[in-house]
Amino acid sequence: MKKVIVVGLILLLFCSGLVIPNYAKSVENYRFSNLETNNITDLEQCIGYTLIGPLDSRPTLIDMDGNIIHIWKNIFVLGQMLPGGSVVGPTKPRTGYIMDREFKEVIQEEWNDEVIWNFTGWKYDHADTIMARAHHDIKRVGNPVYYAPNNTYFHEGNTLVLARYNHTNNSVSKKELVDDAIYEVDWSGNLTGFEWIATEHFNEFGFSKLEKIGIALFPGYHCFMPEKLRNFFYIKHDWLHLNSIAILGNNSWYDKGDERFHPDNIMITSRHACIIAIISRESGKIVWKIGPDYSFKTEEGKKIGQILGPHDAHMIPKGLTGEGNILIFDNGGLAGYGLLGMPNEKRKYSRVVEINPVTLDIVWEYKHPFGFKKIPNGKWHKFFSGTISGSQRLPNGNTLICEGRSKRIFEVNKEGDIVWELLWNSDIYRAYRIPPEWVPGNPCGYEPWENLL
Repeated sequence: MKKVIVVGLILLLFCSGLVIPNYAKSVENYRFSNLETNNITDLEQCIGYTLIGPLDSRPTLIDMDGNIIHIWKNIFVLGQMLPGGSVVGPTKPRTGYIMDREFKEVIQEEWNDEVIWNFTGWKYDHADTIMARAHHDIKRVGNPVYYAPNNTYFHEGNTLVLARYNHTNNSVSKKELVDDAIYEVDWSGNLTGFEWIATEHFNEFGFSKLEKIGIALFPGYHCFMPEKLRNFFYIKHDWLHLNSIAILGNNSWYDKGDERFHPDNIMITSRHACIIAIISRESGKIVWKIGPDYSFKTEEGKKIGQILGPHDAHMIPKGLTGEGNILIFDNGGLAGYGLLGMPNEKRKYSRVVEINPVTLDIVWEYKHPFGFKKIPNGKWHKFFSGTISGSQRLPNGNTLICEGRSKRIFEVNKEGDIVWELLWNSDIYRAYRIPPEWVPGNPCGYEPWENLL
């Protein structure tokens, strides 16, 4: 009987996408444009390649019609692409893990599959094996989070790594925590000395007394969740669960004298605690933050509303529409801490929200929470991805949205009209539109973006 149950569970995992095969085999895709509401020149400016980071395969580059152009064979999770076809990201996952995707090594892989940089030596795990312990995100220092005109991009240089660190901090919880950390590695594979540990800044996050009790007793889970189920669906004692890091880069706020937005500062996104924050590169302190309290009594609650389980928060790079504003994929779903642990809030739709970080006003928003919306292929769809996902501001002012759990990438203009859409065959962690001039040989012959701007 037990064997039948195990086999049934494995089949269920394959069907739900939790068991991860190596490569995507097919792509179901659609491309749409509504020329009555979109200027054809604007549409041409967004034509390029799309870099997809699936959960079940390696980073994959496709053209505007969904044809696969290239797959990076050694990278497991999409970090960041650089001009010339190079990608930084993690490889060599730890065995025995399905959901947490922690990795032993981070690398830089060239277009020709050559690995030209790698790092493994940060912290020891419980087996006394030293490794990178990377998860979710890697960024090359000095580069914008994605393409923006008139910016410099470094092919070689220092790299920021988002990592995990097991330890006990009694001021947070007596349980051994899976903590979040950020460290920096130089091109020679040496640690630069920059290291940020989340629990060391626990009192800067703005948790209420009740939330602190919930974190102390039930870090990363709810008290009513059975332990076996908790250990399967959540990383045990993963109290904060950061999912992205983003270097701010040059911005008008800092040019005007606001030190909180120093170009070297780092934005972090916490799924479990619903916090988006900026940490000072110099001091490590949190210098700007929204959440965890989005109630009506707070300024962010009044202006932004509840943010739940967010992903991929970043400052829009200089040179793009909305530069200096913060773009957030606000997932919805289940998240937030209460007295009995996490989750404590729920919402059944997602939204992409752009906010002014100084006034906290919403500048632009994409959502359709009140039921299903008809999309260009004639089907009805509800915009909702409870986990993963992200967004990108494009040079033409449109926004590329990765609705990860719906296996969907689409582009919308400022009015919210869909001008391009692609349905993948598995869940998508993150996606970026890539300029033709970054792709070796530009096999589709697309016009370089730098010629159009």
